Amino acid sequence: MPSELQDLMDDLEVSIVDTINRLEQAEMDLLYVGVLDLEQRIEALHDALAYVADAIADRSLDAG
Repeated sequence: MPSELQDLMDDLEVSIVDTINRLEQAEMDLLYVGVLDLEQRIEALHDALAYVADAIADRSLDAG
């Protein structure tokens, strides 16, 4: 096989591997962002539930 063709194939292989690695990293980054978003939502839900529980407890104390 001519050297130029082999060089072209080698460059193409490197380019494909680099592209796949970038795509995998992009997927990992998206998953990480998704986890961070989920953590924030869970924290907000926890805060809301704590507020409701406090309100219920205050009403129970006022009634008793």
